[in-house]
Amino acid sequence: MKRTIGVRLLIVLIVAAAFIGITGRGHSVAHRLASELHQIAHSLRHSGSSVDLSLPPSSSLLVGPASNVRPLRSHPIPIYQAGALTSNWQDWSWATHTMNAHPQGVTTGAISVTYGAWAGLSFHAVQPVNTWTGTVDLTLNGGSNGGQDLGVAVLDGSGNWGKRVPLDSYLPNGKLPANQWITVRIPLQQSQAQGTAVGGVVLQEDTGHAQPTMYVSSVSLEGAGLTDFPVGQTKISLQVNAQANHHPISPYIYGLAADDGPAYDQQVRPTLIRWGGNPNSRYNWKLGNAWNSASDYYYENTTYGNPPGSAADSAIAHSKQIGAAEWLTIPTLGWVAKDTSSFSFPGPDGKPTNGQGSSCTNRKVTADPTRTSIPVGPPFMQDWVRHLQAKHLDVQFFSMDNEPDLWGVTHYDVHPTCTSYDEIYKEFTTYATAIKAVVPHSMVTGPATCCWYYYWNSMVGSSDKARHENMDFLPWFLSAVRKHDQQAHQRTLDVLDIHYYPDGFYNNTTDAVTSAWRLLETRSLWDPTYVDHSWIGQPVQLIPRMQALIAKQYPGTRLGIGEWNFGADNSMNGGLAIADVLGIFGQQGLYMAAYWRNPSEGTPGAMAFQMYRNYNGRGAAFGETSLQASSSNRDRVAIYASLRHGDGHLVTMLINKMPTTEAVSSLQISGFKAGKTLVYRYDATHPAAIQAEGQVALGTQGTVTLAPYSITVLDSSPAGSR
Repeated sequence: MKRTIGVRLLIVLIVAAAFIGITGRGHSVAHRLASELHQIAHSLRHSGSSVDLSLPPSSSLLVGPASNVRPLRSHPIPIYQAGALTSNWQDWSWATHTMNAHPQGVTTGAISVTYGAWAGLSFHAVQPVNTWTGTVDLTLNGGSNGGQDLGVAVLDGSGNWGKRVPLDSYLPNGKLPANQWITVRIPLQQSQAQGTAVGGVVLQEDTGHAQPTMYVSSVSLEGAGLTDFPVGQTKISLQVNAQANHHPISPYIYGLAADDGPAYDQQVRPTLIRWGGNPNSRYNWKLGNAWNSASDYYYENTTYGNPPGSAADSAIAHSKQIGAAEWLTIPTLGWVAKDTSSFSFPGPDGKPTNGQGSSCTNRKVTADPTRTSIPVGPPFMQDWVRHLQAKHLDVQFFSMDNEPDLWGVTHYDVHPTCTSYDEIYKEFTTYATAIKAVVPHSMVTGPATCCWYYYWNSMVGSSDKARHENMDFLPWFLSAVRKHDQQAHQRTLDVLDIHYYPDGFYNNTTDAVTSAWRLLETRSLWDPTYVDHSWIGQPVQLIPRMQALIAKQYPGTRLGIGEWNFGADNSMNGGLAIADVLGIFGQQGLYMAAYWRNPSEGTPGAMAFQMYRNYNGRGAAFGETSLQASSSNRDRVAIYASLRHGDGHLVTMLINKMPTTEAVSSLQISGFKAGKTLVYRYDATHPAAIQAEGQVALGTQGTVTLAPYSITVLDSSPAGSR
């Protein structure tokens, strides 16, 4: 699909989402769709004109739109690598090419190809490759000119051509960049029907005109079949060591960005409420119910249905009432809404428009910021904090704005330039210093970075990185803030705040492939061996990676994930993913996290939170100390163990990820002898409530049968206790 078509579809989604579930507490689902689109359409670009044909490192940018169908238990099938075809493949090309060229910077060999009209680089499989689903992976360089217009086609085992897929949908700016290596992953299903054997791959000139010389360093397939779960029952070995790997589980990992009212709060019992999202970058606390919707919805000022009075005061008071910590966004953008009705881009009919889809990388029209907003600075925000103090509305955590990396897109009307390393640093340290001057004992978080690409880059592009000694953004930011704080003799950054939406899963898709991938994708939070199958194409290992980065650049800083969502939280599959993620957060020592926004009341997603916070309906919760726990196959059954301080109970969480298979699990416990063990279960057979299943005899070992697609809590009192 062309990006222009995607933008039109996105506008429809934004309009619909803007009327669903948007309150002053945050932004809409459309925000995430918008930022993901902009991430692909505007941000994944590089600058610079020098010729550099050195092969890309493992951390190089990989580009490709999200696909909901990817291989499970995938393995690479190389076609061309290190200057030669692999044994099962033959060169059937009719384009002018050299198979083992050595352009500058390439030592292992690459294909040099100069396309005539409709010419093709073609690779034929001697024995067709059977894959259920997967991708074609190409590492390309546009040479001195770049801009080649190409298409990719997959042939089946009989030599029949599939649909030719234009490469421009998978490239920054729609064209192959010059003098730069880029890896593209194209889902096989874009060309062939799912399950079709692959008999060939063709990279063909797509316009009927000659194209300048370019280079190809590798071609491969990546594919396999669905993971086959055993029919009926399977045996899993589980172990808990109550004497090993002790560390605190932060109370702040069970956070949300919204809730559904008193009954919901009583059921789910969130420990943290975050006031965040795009509109809160423009919240005017003095007006109390005035925001700007930004690019989420036509840059309109609005109340989001909130009555006159301070929505922030009400929200913080509510958090205090339910015993949840407050995570409040302080606008640092420099502009807040001046009223509740203005808009930035009037159309010919006088009605609001989206500014022709303009952004800092595509400036078609600009707006007068004063149409909707007034300029403000740190003193305005200090007055807000003093106002909260006067109202006895304590705020434990202050976030310095929301996703400033995207200001040039989301808040383009008042910020038409792309944010740079220096601007994000300057606004953070300026406002954080101001807030700390008023509330020195509250914690400040930042920079609230939206997503993987912007952990390492700014929207300005590679030239910005080059101006900062070629350091990736987050390492540079931490180092720069550390130096600032050392000179000022005051810490301004208490918690490094990032946002995380795994590519391809922030949706309600629950087909067999996406569902299986969603539950595997939780590994991206911790596993150094799990290679992300999105455009990232490398192990994400998010929490340990960020913890190591902090330890190197600014020791003592904690780690938070201000927004996260693995999708489909209205399904059992999404609920299991949430349960797995919450267990990982505790096991990996994350300090704080807030789900975006909140799973609806009574859904499997909400029940997953309840299994950690209130599984017996009377406040029984997962413990405060993490213990060592292991599974013989955590892709089938995950296990998390904890010790609860108040009563000394061992609380164990078991997640059966198999949709139709019962797990007969042997559980061995060391360092703790269980007395009475109560069982609580949530599964699809009783979707409305957690079921109390009675008792099991464990002691130091026992057997627990886990229903398919289920979450089970074992609440074990110490032997000898009442």
